[in-house]
Amino acid sequence: MIKRIRKSSWMAVLCTPLAVLGLAGLTSCGVFGGSNQINVTSIAITPTTATVALNTQLQINATVNLANTTSTSTTNTAVTWYVNGTAGGSSSLGTIQSSTLSVQVGIYTAPATTPTTNNGVVNITAEAPQFPGSSTNTTTITSNTAAITIGAGAGLQISPSQASVPAGGTFQFSSTLNSVTTTAATYTISSTNGGDIGTIDANTGLYTAPLYPPPGGSITVTATSGTQTSTATAVITYSDASLTGPFSFSYVGNNALGYYAVAGSFVADGNGNITSGIADSNGFLGGPSGGIAFTGTYQVSGDGRGTAVISAGPGGSTNNQLAFVLTTNQHGYLTRFDKQSTGTGYIDQQNLNDLTTSPSIMNGPYVFELQGSDATFQQLAAAGRFTANGAGTIPATATVVDFNDNGTVTANDNTLHGTYKFDTANPNTGRGTMTLTSTAIGALNFAFYTVDNTHFRLIETDTTDYLAGDMYSGAPAPFGPGNLVKGNYAFTVGGTSATGGYAEGGVLTSDGTGMITAGVLDTNNAGVYTTTAATTTGTTTPAQAVGPCPYTSNTTNSRIDLTIGTGTTCTTIFSAYPTNAGSVLLMELDSAAVATGTAYQQTAVALTKGSLAFGLGAQGVFYSSPVNYGQDLDASVNFLTTVGNVGFIDINNYNAVYPSDPINTAVTGSTTPTQIGTADSTFGRGTATLSGQNPNVTFGLVYYVVSPSMSLLLGSDTTRTNAGNLGLQF
Repeated sequence: MIKRIRKSSWMAVLCTPLAVLGLAGLTSCGVFGGSNQINVTSIAITPTTATVALNTQLQINATVNLANTTSTSTTNTAVTWYVNGTAGGSSSLGTIQSSTLSVQVGIYTAPATTPTTNNGVVNITAEAPQFPGSSTNTTTITSNTAAITIGAGAGLQISPSQASVPAGGTFQFSSTLNSVTTTAATYTISSTNGGDIGTIDANTGLYTAPLYPPPGGSITVTATSGTQTSTATAVITYSDASLTGPFSFSYVGNNALGYYAVAGSFVADGNGNITSGIADSNGFLGGPSGGIAFTGTYQVSGDGRGTAVISAGPGGSTNNQLAFVLTTNQHGYLTRFDKQSTGTGYIDQQNLNDLTTSPSIMNGPYVFELQGSDATFQQLAAAGRFTANGAGTIPATATVVDFNDNGTVTANDNTLHGTYKFDTANPNTGRGTMTLTSTAIGALNFAFYTVDNTHFRLIETDTTDYLAGDMYSGAPAPFGPGNLVKGNYAFTVGGTSATGGYAEGGVLTSDGTGMITAGVLDTNNAGVYTTTAATTTGTTTPAQAVGPCPYTSNTTNSRIDLTIGTGTTCTTIFSAYPTNAGSVLLMELDSAAVATGTAYQQTAVALTKGSLAFGLGAQGVFYSSPVNYGQDLDASVNFLTTVGNVGFIDINNYNAVYPSDPINTAVTGSTTPTQIGTADSTFGRGTATLSGQNPNVTFGLVYYVVSPSMSLLLGSDTTRTNAGNLGLQF
């Protein structure tokens, strides 16, 4: 660019007398310094774009192009450097000065903070006089512009790059464009693992986390401005908000005299308070206690483990302690955590639409299983099926109940009938009462608590027996061998044998036409552990050790007589009741043990490794023998890697509780003792080891995969007998 001469003398004719070659008296005259005057035609600076960090320097080169000269020395025409039109720049824009080595090299020094204008970009130019050395012609030539981006955050950057967000909480993401805050970015969230990943305000970047961590435990937040994008990671952790709303719960264990059971419901406010609750209990110590109101507090840690203190609980006790571990915001494993009581069970969110006092909620066929003790402190179990009419009556039509009282079995009693009603004095709690009567069981009174219209928790409220369990919607007609559909079923049962706690588990293959064709079994009878699985060091290999064993199905009430055993010796007998969800309730009918449990249709043979929740309960009904009480526990263990596993266990060892027991993470000379092996590809059976530091304890476990996110657990130790569940948290 050529600048006009600022003085009024631009019209003057400049003449210079010459005395060259003896031509005295002659002159040479020209306009603007003469037609042969050396002049600058253009200036080019490089680089034209660059990024420079704060408080650092950048070299910019100028090339000055001249006319009317052949001398190389004249190309060293000095230039003046400008930053945003200010000669030499400034402290806020950065400064530039000529190098001591060359007058056509500028050394730019970036400022200490990013300029607040033009998204942190400054414009650098160079100027030189058009006619170097002329005192009368002040025309200047300006170079092209170099756009220099200031700051480490060049381009679009989302901030922060990683954040930890509690479940149900919010977090504000923001963006800078070339290190300057911008409101022009838009925001989206994504995850390759799917699931509920929360929401984000597309314009402001305010992220709201879901109520529990999504699969993988984190999501990606993407900011977009024009063609530029930037990403961040949000790690979601459990929080008090993960336990929000109405929940039904139950657990079974022992107190100072033996068997003890509790069932109830409560409302959690998402902020650590149990605003209301109601529960029923029954056991050898204290007997039945019905409809006891309570309140309390709770706390959920980032790994999904939590604790609760019940201010005035069932059984007349105060400050009942509970520990739990969540798998989602709707389900968790529960441990009674007092020094004078033990127990293990479940928490499930209640369906608001089913919290009513109308008997129509309980309508249709239901199957149930119950376990506990009779009045003489002997182990007892019952299972059966009935149809509720939706109006409070259970007619004696196509009903059945089985009873196993300390090995004395009464099977196929078809006289079962009863009544039920919801608790109008405690609306919105899901509580109700039920009476079941038959020739085998007499008349038994229960309280029930609604999870939804397909699932109710039961606890006996009289002193005839001490029973507790669950009731589920039963499979619809027609009934036959096809109720045990073709495929694998993973199962566990637990209870009591003549020698102590008893647990059995495995995977059974049904042909769907009346035969168990194959399977694998594990049994722990009071610490005597046996298995049919063929194993090698560190590996579990398939074993076709079970069956063929027949099963028969009652075409009237869906009840299945199921036999299992090794080879053709099919000695263990179960009554099996299919649910509408495809699972099967089991009760042992032989004299070997009094045990109940559930079989689930297997949908996968591999467990997804990640953050896993463990719920493990001692088996057996003991009385006057606290020394025999087993350990109950819950845990959250991160199996995302095979080495350096991390997590914590909460253990109730009766008279001694161990909260937040750290998982062992290393043993000198070997791999970590907290392991979960690979399940075999035929039955989905695998082994696991769960080890703690305080107390120094190791639990040997066998697991049976139900789905990628759920497995059943069986204890394989010789010193304890446990059964439970394993669930994927994220």
